[in-house]
Amino acid sequence: MDINELTRPGVHFITEPIRLGSGTHLVAEPGSRLVGGVELRAKAAGAGLWFCDLRAVGIEPAKFVSRGFGRKISPSHSELFINGTPMRISRYPKRDFLKITNVGEPGSNEWSKPIGELAGGFYYEDSRPRSWRDQEVWVFGYWAWDWAPTRERIDEFDKERGFIRCCPPYGQYSYTVGQRFCFFNIVEEVTEPGEYAVDFESGRLWFIPPEGVDPADAEILLSMSDRPAFIVENAEDVSIEGFRIECFRSNSIEVRYSKDVKISGCELCYIGNRAVVIEASERAVVSDCHIHDAGDGGAAIWGGDRATLRSCGCGVENCHIHHVAAWDRCYEPPIKLTGVGLFARGNRIHDCPHTAVLYGGNDIEIKDNEIWRVVLETGDAGAIYAGRDYTMRGNVVEGNFLHHIGSGIGMGTMGVYNDDCLSGTVMRNNVFYKVQRALFLGGGVDFVCEGNVFIGCTPGIEIDGRGQSDHAVWRNMVTRTMRDRFYNVDGLGVSAAEPPYIDRYPELARIDAYYRSDDAPHIPPSARIAHNSFVLDPTLGDEQKIKLTWNTEGGQFDLEDNQELTLEELDLTARQREVISGK
Repeated sequence: MDINELTRPGVHFITEPIRLGSGTHLVAEPGSRLVGGVELRAKAAGAGLWFCDLRAVGIEPAKFVSRGFGRKISPSHSELFINGTPMRISRYPKRDFLKITNVGEPGSNEWSKPIGELAGGFYYEDSRPRSWRDQEVWVFGYWAWDWAPTRERIDEFDKERGFIRCCPPYGQYSYTVGQRFCFFNIVEEVTEPGEYAVDFESGRLWFIPPEGVDPADAEILLSMSDRPAFIVENAEDVSIEGFRIECFRSNSIEVRYSKDVKISGCELCYIGNRAVVIEASERAVVSDCHIHDAGDGGAAIWGGDRATLRSCGCGVENCHIHHVAAWDRCYEPPIKLTGVGLFARGNRIHDCPHTAVLYGGNDIEIKDNEIWRVVLETGDAGAIYAGRDYTMRGNVVEGNFLHHIGSGIGMGTMGVYNDDCLSGTVMRNNVFYKVQRALFLGGGVDFVCEGNVFIGCTPGIEIDGRGQSDHAVWRNMVTRTMRDRFYNVDGLGVSAAEPPYIDRYPELARIDAYYRSDDAPHIPPSARIAHNSFVLDPTLGDEQKIKLTWNTEGGQFDLEDNQELTLEELDLTARQREVISGK
């Protein structure tokens, strides 16, 4: 294939990845579309319903697989797109969830709470499934925790009793009464415009077209390719610019073991997995791209060396990312950064079920992003998230604007979530508007919270002391998990009490001293909280500023020049004032 042909306007169907070598610079002309699917023709079935006879034309769509928390990333099932719009897989209930009402095999979890064993199945109360014919049925559920959902195929389905037992490996963790689930890909539930389902037994795809669309002359695409459009591997000085890449079951672009790679000005959409994956590379940057409607995350980058603290210089900047995590609803964020010396700068991120930026490692910069309408479907989650490691230092969250975050589900949500004794994060000059627990410090030490603005937050800063809790869960975390990660960073055989860590982050000596003096140390939280501004909303109660909660006794908090101001006294951008005024 002449790869230069791909830069010209038109639809280019891709069946095999295009491998780009060193010195390759592809700049697409407007209208160039790289499509990893096939085009379908539909027939009317009456009452607004249409179908595509896939088997008759030799198309075998990819089936569903178990996906979600704790599951290996795998190519998506085949998905349907009409006139450049993603169709919705049919589900019941349509937009809400059913509840687990009882369990088949009772048990208890590490918190001594009652749960149901996965092998025992669960019960629900709803008569609607009795009207469905026998077919392969799948369920999606937040089975035990609001941050650990999976999709599973039903093995035993007793519609009369309202009982379900899934196929191994069942759900995730356990089943908990009151937790949420729904059915999906039910042919009888294709009842609204924009919905579809695949009957894998007959090989037919059923759908109701979007309002105003005539399927007889519409572009109907079904994603098929389980490999990316572009692969850059062991290459240098490569650029991919201006393409629209769509309708792949896999990632759309993969970069590995490469240097100086630029992905810019692309629209990456209708992707089964992630839009961009970058691994073990240097100075690979995704910029000025529009990324949306992906089954997993947006851009996921692993780079740098935590053993030596060598930086990779990779990141995502000035991108617009939204409506990702369509299938893996948690921990597959718009931006995922893992390693050393990565960045997320100047991005606009919105409309996602879970976290916006998920990071782990050292010397990571999250700066000047606007984030809104995220963490929409889950609880105990944050818009910017990292957790459970004393050695992740040098990370800066600065100049971001977070507003309208969260769902109110379960344990609630956070703006910047420093979970499970994560420590040392610098949070500076961020603006938060109507965010629950805008900055959450979950038991860690050496935090810096300076120059932030909190407007109607509940509260602006919340701190707990789980590092010195006597509950068995937190004792195990501090004395085993955190200790292991401190003296064997990422399992690399490097101790944070020795160079290069102790040289780069000398405050780690205090953690080392705690562990050397006590096999089970109680480590109190600590933070510098200075020059922050709070604008209080009289309708939200008293706790809108700094809230110290459980086990914070003995914590070290350096409080300096924190003040209450009015909106008029704040130095805000035009965009921030526009959002706050509701325009």
